[in-house]
Amino acid sequence: MSADANASVSAAHEAGVASEGALDYDGDGILEGENEGSKPATLDGARGGVADDFKQIKGIGPKMEKMCNALGFYHFDQIAAWTPDEEAWVNANLEGFKGCVSRDAWIEQAKLLAAGGETEFSKRVEGGDV
Repeated sequence: MSADANASVSAAHEAGVASEGALDYDGDGILEGENEGSKPATLDGARGGVADDFKQIKGIGPKMEKMCNALGFYHFDQIAAWTPDEEAWVNANLEGFKGCVSRDAWIEQAKLLAAGGETEFSKRVEGGDV
């Protein structure tokens, strides 16, 4: 890599890192922190006692699904309804997984799934390929 390319990579990295080590995970120009965005509406439990299978969303595995449930998110329509400000809050508050909502396009996937559709990934999950 050339010196100019190294300098560009370094400058880009420094622009995304705060003094505390926070990063701009969602690319909105704001460094993530616990107070970024607005917390979305949550539920005390799954409607009808049955949560949606979040593992149908690419980027959500068993551990992440439990974390989402612990935060009060149980259904695709909840994720599908997040505003950019709420997406920023979730991105900043997923311990150990900050920024994954944006990186893995959860909202777009959840909109399809909430409407009864499927994604290529959800088809693979249902087929046992994931």
